[in-house]
Amino acid sequence: MIACVAIAAVGACGPFCLSGKVTLSNASVDASYKCPNPASNLSYTVHGSLDLDNSTSKDLTIKTMSEAGVLVAVHGAWSIGSVGQKYNETINTFTPKSVKSGNKATIKFNIPFNCTNSGPSESTYGDFELKISIVSSAGTLTTGTVKHRLIIT
Repeated sequence: MIACVAIAAVGACGPFCLSGKVTLSNASVDASYKCPNPASNLSYTVHGSLDLDNSTSKDLTIKTMSEAGVLVAVHGAWSIGSVGQKYNETINTFTPKSVKSGNKATIKFNIPFNCTNSGPSESTYGDFELKISIVSSAGTLTTGTVKHRLIIT
């Protein structure tokens, strides 16, 4: 009898077991992109995803997403900005736009990037560190750093 009551109590936890927090984890973006030669301010898309856990008692709506990046290293004949240069971009393409109370979801998104390649004779690339922010009905959440490399040659 006691075992049955314990099992029933654990199973009846339901919405009372939610942590009351929204958390982001497992953020990732395409590791690299090779810019074709020749290219002048060519648009390309960096694909990304992150996991969102809505352990609150309310449905969550994602209002906006954005990316804050910094160029952290360059190699070769890089000429598109300097180390330490910061970038900010609104992320207009993402799905889903909401996550129900107590649910988890993988948010998929696209970040617009540009590249220029005039055919340098040596290996050339730039390394970026990005942080993704979500403005939601539960407040603003930001991921840890994810990395992307733009390869020119």
